[in-house]
Amino acid sequence: MTASGASDAQAIYADPAFIAFSEAVREIVARRRVGNWVGAATTLAKSAPVVARGMRVILRAPQLTLTLNEGPAGRAIAAERGIARAILVLPSSIEEYLKGRSRQAVRTNTRRARESGVTCREVPLADQAEVIATFLHIGGWDHDDATRLDEVLGVRPGEQRFFVAELDGSPLAIGAIEVDDRSALLKFQHSVPHAELASPARYALTVCIIEALIASRVTTLLVGTTVRLDAGLQYFQRRLGFGIWHVRTRFRPAPAVSALPAPRTGTNRVDRPGVERPPANPATSDLAGTPVTGTPVTETRVTGLRCADTRTEVLPALPAVPVISPLAELDELPDPDLPTAGAGCAR
Repeated sequence: MTASGASDAQAIYADPAFIAFSEAVREIVARRRVGNWVGAATTLAKSAPVVARGMRVILRAPQLTLTLNEGPAGRAIAAERGIARAILVLPSSIEEYLKGRSRQAVRTNTRRARESGVTCREVPLADQAEVIATFLHIGGWDHDDATRLDEVLGVRPGEQRFFVAELDGSPLAIGAIEVDDRSALLKFQHSVPHAELASPARYALTVCIIEALIASRVTTLLVGTTVRLDAGLQYFQRRLGFGIWHVRTRFRPAPAVSALPAPRTGTNRVDRPGVERPPANPATSDLAGTPVTGTPVTETRVTGLRCADTRTEVLPALPAVPVISPLAELDELPDPDLPTAGAGCAR
């Protein structure tokens, strides 16, 4: 991933051909949602030149392969792979991220939030459930919305990194992040509707998240699909520095396990009178250091640790990443009332 690649990705996100293509897609989707298939087909036919130009622009987007670990966070990030994904390439410091004319809106809104008393912080795991419950209550959401956060968006308090922007101790905006080594996924980010400081709080919260990820040596923040996003959300992402990438993922191989010879049992050199006995081997002794008699225990070596009777799980082979057409997203993505993972930093 190079600086030129990030610049190209940002330029594609701001290209008028992509913006027009995205508007056409949103109109087609809106008509299909209400069952107006004739209207959707008519719009698609009229928008054919726009779609063709937009596709040509999207195909120029740079490609990025993320290397992930097998685990909940890695699998969540891998689920967002595909074409035309919004990605923010993180620099080495928050100062570097905030510098330059392109970050003027970020600096202005963050300063306004700070001067108005908005504070941002990472929420400890033990407090996440309470913070998100308070946020949903203040925002006027009900139990069904809370269930949707878990079942549809995959927001899981106590298992992810949560961040909150607060005013006088009350949450204004909240975000949930999956982090896997150097890659992160913005699962959910939203603000209290119609709050006076909602917009600056959104910027301040995003800067807080970016600063924390940089401190954790994360280099890539993925949001998700871009084509169907609301125009306001696309504008917000462009101000933050997101670009359009085609994302592939791969998983790191499982650590190799090498078997060691079984320890010798019975009388040996160290059992002879007058010879000092070495420290007990945890694979052949109990916790008190008493030698275990009977059937020897097979010893293996796993990632540098010596464990007794270790069994290795063989993971299934990963399927190849399919080649996806941009219009295929129209049938793939859900339409929740709350912002989807693709809504990214929407407030």
